[in-house]
Amino acid sequence: MSGPRPPGDSECTPIDLLAESLASKMMPLGRGFAYFATLPMAEEDLGEYLHEPIAALPAAVCEAIGPVRIVLAPYLIRRDGLPAVIHRAPAMNLRLRSAYITDGGNTLFFSVKEENPSEYHQIFFNTLAHLLTRKLDKGFEKRYTELLAAECEQHVNGEVDEPSWELKQALPERANGDRTNTRSKPFRQYARQSFTDTMTLYMHGICCDIDVEPGPRQVPSRWLRKRIEALYEMFPPPNNRPVLPEHLARR
Repeated sequence: MSGPRPPGDSECTPIDLLAESLASKMMPLGRGFAYFATLPMAEEDLGEYLHEPIAALPAAVCEAIGPVRIVLAPYLIRRDGLPAVIHRAPAMNLRLRSAYITDGGNTLFFSVKEENPSEYHQIFFNTLAHLLTRKLDKGFEKRYTELLAAECEQHVNGEVDEPSWELKQALPERANGDRTNTRSKPFRQYARQSFTDTMTLYMHGICCDIDVEPGPRQVPSRWLRKRIEALYEMFPPPNNRPVLPEHLARR
């Protein structure tokens, strides 16, 4: 079991204050990660919430993001405009599933009570993908942007997740023969979100067997494969873990 509960079951603590008070109490996990659980947790749960997803991270992701502190909390809530940790279950419409602060280092907060492990992994990798996007190597950013530009030139429909899909729909239409303006603000916003969503899928796929549901909003598999292959080269998985079927064949 791990993690003493702070006094006051219904106490609501802003995450910046909690991060400061827990800075010296973090337990190392390796790979630049440390954690603190604000509620009792069995070792098998810590494996599912921490050890398994962290072990699946590409080394280049860990190096780019830098040291990360993780706080596992029962629930997260937004109070007075700021995320806070609370121990009593809040109303569903007030809940947050994750939050992070970057002042003085990366401290990530995750709500774990009533959380499906698969959905938790999705939130975990999505949070790390957001952090990675802020520190992405310019060469990697250029390569991914070129992939998106090629998709636009070929009028490829769909995206990996809803946030990037909505931004893609908001891109201005090009006249016939016009090249994609990759420097425009709408395209740069779309590219950042597309990278975040695709990187989330990629890291989740390294960790777990997941299915990508085909549909009118899903980027076609041929083009999604190009993205995953590029990320596989830019961020090689640990121990050459397979992501696509052909990676299994190479092994």
